[in-house]
Amino acid sequence: MCKMQDGQYTPHWHILGAFLMLLISLVGALVPIYTKHSNLKMFGAGVIVSTVFVHMMIPASLVLQDPCYQLNRNLGATLSMLGLFIAHWMNTLLQKREQSYGSITDPLIRHKTNALVLELGVSMHSILLGLGIGITSDDQFPVLMAAFLVHQFFEGIALSSVVMECRSRVKTLMTILFYSTSTPLGILLGVLIRVQSKQWLYMPVLQAVLETVCAGMLLFDILVNVILQHFESKTHFLSDLASLWTGALLMTLVGNWV
Repeated sequence: MCKMQDGQYTPHWHILGAFLMLLISLVGALVPIYTKHSNLKMFGAGVIVSTVFVHMMIPASLVLQDPCYQLNRNLGATLSMLGLFIAHWMNTLLQKREQSYGSITDPLIRHKTNALVLELGVSMHSILLGLGIGITSDDQFPVLMAAFLVHQFFEGIALSSVVMECRSRVKTLMTILFYSTSTPLGILLGVLIRVQSKQWLYMPVLQAVLETVCAGMLLFDILVNVILQHFESKTHFLSDLASLWTGALLMTLVGNWV
């Protein structure tokens, strides 16, 4: 039987953290717009690849394998595979829908479709991340908050560096605003659940289920729709490869810190 580990919990610190998360996420997402560095897209792609494995699949699978919950040990991998198939299905449907507006081989149409799938995956992950922070006890909160502030900064760079290639400045800023508010909203939801519900112990299971599905979606999109297409069309192979690996390495180090 699971025992609730109920440490000291101070809601106003978590609410303050939500506003700080909003600021850092916004700053990170604005970096590609004002720097316009050509290698930021692959740096961001590396960040998301590392996020999928280090920050999503592994932690979520460990939760689902906890003997406390008595779940199938392969559930995490199965749900990630499901997420990958969902992303493929969404991608196919969106591309067919766009055929009525132009050729499916049009790079702009493909980029718009890819950006939408990426935006959905990243935003879902950000909400779930915020939910986890929101229900965290005070003793773990400072370390998690510091690590995830860095996480959201780099992930903001990753998202906007892809989106800005295929959307107008206004639509890009709207995407950034949506991304920047997703984690704070998750934190506030987590605070509400922690304060009002006595069954919040099982929230990590729901969070882990959604996180593994989201991980599969992001993995498909970033590998097939972003990295593969980028290296097929660009000539700066070595610099792009270095940026990709650097982004993955930095985000992995952040994951080891959590």
